[in-house]
Amino acid sequence: MLSAPGYTIRSARISDAEGIATALIALGVDRYCVPPEQLAPRIEQLTGNDACKVLVAEDSNGVIAGVCHVAGVRNLSTAGYAEIMELSVREDLQRRGIGKTLVAAARAWAMQQQYPRLRLRSGVHRTEAHSFYESCGFTKSRASYAFEAQLSILITQDATSTTWV
Repeated sequence: MLSAPGYTIRSARISDAEGIATALIALGVDRYCVPPEQLAPRIEQLTGNDACKVLVAEDSNGVIAGVCHVAGVRNLSTAGYAEIMELSVREDLQRRGIGKTLVAAARAWAMQQQYPRLRLRSGVHRTEAHSFYESCGFTKSRASYAFEAQLSILITQDATSTTWV
């Protein structure tokens, strides 16, 4: 088990939703400000999925200091890769080695899953984060655009109604 001084890295649990919500706020973008009651079912889905891992850094009092979600991608044209989807440490606890330890745990998971590469994406404006990633052994590989299409998904369905979002 990896640890930063005073912190233990472990798999996330549904009961960590509030602490993870607090850690995600440090990313500074509204889409990462997710209420714990919305996070809990997502944590449940992700922790039940062998293709990804959600890790938390926890202090000796059970306080969540940071979170890292890493997911594997298998494809036809390459041997695939693991990608850090979210990495965040509470602002008041940054610069203590927690982020680097979470990255090391993500790297260990990726290697255990036989992925030859670990990658992440970062907004071009996040220059301080880029320096951190480089200090963790990442190199800038390319700039690209992200394209999205909004999808309607079935949220609930019962005998009398169907709800799509």
